[in-house]
This record gives sequence, structure tokens and C-alpha cells, in this order.
Amino acid sequence: MKLRNFIIIAAIILATPLLNAEEEFKKLERTSSQYPLLEIYFDNDHINMTVFGDDTSHQIQFDKEDVTASPNDVRIKDVLVISKNGIVFGNTLYGPGLMDRMALETNGESETRIVLYRKDTVGVRSIRSRRQNEISFLEDIVIAKDRFLRGGAVAFWGDILVDGEVNEDVVAIFGNITVGDNAVVRGDVVSLNGEVNLSKKATIYGAIRTSSGKKNQGFDRWKKWYRRDRFFSPVLMFYYNRVDGAAPYLGVKYQDEDSVLPKFTIYGGYGFESERWRFVAEAEQTLLRSVPLAAGGSYYKKLSSNDNWLLSEAENTAFALLATEDYKDYFEAEGGNGYIKVKPTGELTARLGLMSERYKWLDGHKNLWSLFGGSKRFGENFSTIIEPVRRAAIKQLDGSELSSVTFSAVFETEMPEELFASSNWKGVFDIEWAPAEWNDDYVFTRYLLSVTRRQELSRQSGLVLKGYYGGADSPLPLSRKYFLGGLGTLHGYEHKEFYGSEFWLVNMEYGVRFPNSEMVGWLFYNVGQIAEEPVNLSDAEIRHSVGLGLAFGSDIQMLIGKRLDRSDVSPRIYVRLQNLFE
Repeated sequence: MKLRNFIIIAAIILATPLLNAEEEFKKLERTSSQYPLLEIYFDNDHINMTVFGDDTSHQIQFDKEDVTASPNDVRIKDVLVISKNGIVFGNTLYGPGLMDRMALETNGESETRIVLYRKDTVGVRSIRSRRQNEISFLEDIVIAKDRFLRGGAVAFWGDILVDGEVNEDVVAIFGNITVGDNAVVRGDVVSLNGEVNLSKKATIYGAIRTSSGKKNQGFDRWKKWYRRDRFFSPVLMFYYNRVDGAAPYLGVKYQDEDSVLPKFTIYGGYGFESERWRFVAEAEQTLLRSVPLAAGGSYYKKLSSNDNWLLSEAENTAFALLATEDYKDYFEAEGGNGYIKVKPTGELTARLGLMSERYKWLDGHKNLWSLFGGSKRFGENFSTIIEPVRRAAIKQLDGSELSSVTFSAVFETEMPEELFASSNWKGVFDIEWAPAEWNDDYVFTRYLLSVTRRQELSRQSGLVLKGYYGGADSPLPLSRKYFLGGLGTLHGYEHKEFYGSEFWLVNMEYGVRFPNSEMVGWLFYNVGQIAEEPVNLSDAEIRHSVGLGLAFGSDIQMLIGKRLDRSDVSPRIYVRLQNLFE
């Protein structure tokens, strides 16, 4: 399938979410006015609560000292007012099923008026889906990280924890409110006779109000508007490598927290050594929230590499600038992709896509500058592949086209923020199918599985096990080959010393934190095999290495690795800068 046909398919995929989004995010078109059901007014001295019945209203004014609460009911001046089923006035129970939208009015820090309107069951024509409020009596409300609440949250004598998205107001009547790192609240946050605890990372559009005056971790309007402006954020990047040399990038990123509009990223840059313009334009649209489903796509002309699993572009830039060391091999890819992404559980994400790319070979530049490189020169691109195999692979790559179906699945349990704090699993499976009906240059099926187990042994020690298996049904092109050796794989060997179309690798690491310190000592053992046809994987030599390392926090790590197949080779020293430049 050529690029033109692919773009047509991608356009169809990207048009689908616009139709689905219009159906999902719906408002109410009202043909009759709504009437208030409950009004609560409070200032710093008194509270006034009014319930509006069909023919009459009930009102009570009280102070905080007049309230007596138990796990089963709330009494004001010894009169039953709140039960677990709703509000009680006279002989009538007003439950959450009668309550619809909420309105808030605030006057500085002294007065607040809350109105809950009666649900209109007559004369309402729903042209968009109904609001979903969460209202509780004598129970807490939890809006978890992956949850979206279309309406508002109101708790009577209960606490509210928000770490997901709430489309309207969050109100606790005689309760506390906690707003977490991932929270997005598009209305006000109000607590009557309680505390409001706010994360500085939260996004809140409205006002924050508490009659107790206790608003922890200060969240003022400057921070609110700063967070709001982050929906449009600049993209500023700078990369440095042996192909493009210095490559600055500039662009913009937009993300609609309500997911009604697509999120997109557009940026471009220029490689001064390769004298090539680069650009990336990508977009994604949410289709469903109940089972998170999204569709997206991109179009680009970029410097591409299959070594991103070894280290990031930012870390590689640091090595190139500081020490004339480029650990990646590159090729230019121009094309696009479209995909559908689903998250059926909190731990599992799957993605199915179509991709079409055209490749161009680009030579490396040996004489680029670096801060501490001295007279050292950069190596050629894919220099570890022997000649004449390398020349033939370059000729095959340059100007070739590839269209394929891709599928990936990622399973990951919660990752602890602190080293050795708990254990977790992570598994990643990727497969790419390039059929003969679509391709003149390449035909293959490539698959890669990785499994990682981080095992806590104590508060000061832990074990990390990583296993990889990759294969293909035929010899792979240069842009898809597997490489082993050196950084991130078989420490002690030359970087990317071995290559092929099938491999397995196991890395075992044991770490111990030094007492009263952020330093962690590591011992590791690496073992693996790799083969290219006509040699079978079972006939390939097994490669081993051992070593030790010292990590300073989570940013800097120093490793010494020794290969075990040869005694005449000195150990190799590695430095990792994994989080400093992210």
C-alpha cells in the first residue's frame, strides 16, 4: 500500500472520533424551567438550609454547634435532617434521585450560596447525554485517577477525594475535600465546615472556598491560570547527534482536558549538519471514556532510530555533546500512521495501527564538536555491521518503502515512586506485519516481548529481572534488525557488537541502598544469544557478562562490566544520565 492510499485510510480513522465525540458529549435542551430543591446559604456565623417541596418549603437556620452527627444520621437542634438515604424535612425524604444540576454563588471569603435543582422529569428532550452527579449522604466520595464525572460531586457529612476529572463543582457539606496530583475540576471547590487540601499539580478552573478558612498547600489564582494556560504549551527541544548535528525544534502542544476536542502536537526543526528539515504533526481523539478508547495518527519527516529502548534522545544528546559518544544508529523516515488505542483495565493498554514510511540513508559526520571529546571522532552509522553486508543493507534501505500493520500491548502494575518501596510487573509485546500485497521492498513479521519484574527484598534492597525475546519469520532489513552488546544489553562487550533477526536476553540486577544515603550499589549479570540466518538461534554462542555499579539517586549511574567469553579484554565503564535531561 503506497503512502497516498494509507493517508486516505488514516483520514477515515481520524474522522470517526469527530462523529462519536458529537454523540458522547451531550447537553440538555430544556423546554421548561427547573425549580430549586435545596438551598444552603452560609457565612462565617450562620447556616441556612431550605428544602422546597411541591406546595411548601421547609427552612432551618443553625450554627455549627447545633449539629450532632453519628454514622447513621445527622440531627440539627435534635431534629433528624440527614439520613443515609437523603435529606429529611417533615415526613418527606428528598433523595439524590430528585437532584439534578447545582449552582454556586460566592461573595469573597464570607458568603456562599449552594442551590441543588430538582430533576425535571417532564418536558425535557435529551439531545445530548444527561449529566451524571455523584451525591452521597454520610459516606465518602472517591473520584479515582482514571474516572471522569460529567456532573458535580456533593457529599453531605462525608469527605471527597478527587484524583480524576470532575466536569462541574465539588462541594462537601461538613466534610473535607482532597484534590490530588492528577485531578481536573472545571467548577468550584467548596467545603462547608471542613478543610480543602490541594495538590499544586492539580488543575482547578473555579474558586476554592472553605468556611473554616483552611486551604492547605496554597493554590491561588495565579497558579490556576498558569495551569489553565498549559492546555496550549510550547514545544522546545534541542537534539545533537552524528547525523543531524545540532537540531533545534520549535512547536506547540494542545490538550483539551475535557477530551471533546482532539489533542495535538505540531513541531519542526532543522538538522544543520544533514541540512534537512524535520517536522512531526500528530493528533489523538478520545472516543469513549467508560472503556478508554481513542483514535489518532501522525504525519512526519523525522530522523528515526530503533534504539529508543536503549536510551532516550535526550540522554544520547548529552553523551554526544559531552563525550563525542553517539549510541544510536539513524535513518530518515517520512510517512504517517493511524491507530486505535484502548485501555480495558488500569494496567493494560493496547494499540492497533497502520503505518507507511519511505526511508532515506544518511551518513554520519565524524568531526562534530563535543565539550570533552578531544580528538575523538564519531563513528559511522551502523558501523558494527561487517562489510560488504553493510553496503548491501544501505543500498536496500535508501529509497525503500514499507507499509505495515502494527500491534502493541503494555501491561504494568503500579510503579512505586521510591526505589525498593514495593514490587511491580511490566510487560510489553510488539508485533509488526509487512505483507507482500502491500510491499515491493520488504516482507516480514517481526515481534518483540519484554518482561520486567522489580522485586522488593527489604526497604534497603531489591532485585530487578528483565527478559527479552525478539524474532522474525525472515531476515530483517537494516531499519528493523536487533542488536546486542554494550549499553543496556550485554555490558562489557562493544556497543551493538552483535546483530541478527532473532535473540533473547536476560538482565539480573541486585541493588542495596547505603545507610542514610541516596547512593545505591548494584551487582548485575547479563546473558543472551542472537543469530542471523542461516545460523539458528540454538546454535549461536551464549554471551555472558558481569559487573557492578553505583547510582547517585535516580539520575546518575556508573557501571563497570566484564565480558566472560574472553579473558584478554579489559572491563568497560559506562555512565547513565537517565533522568537529568528528561
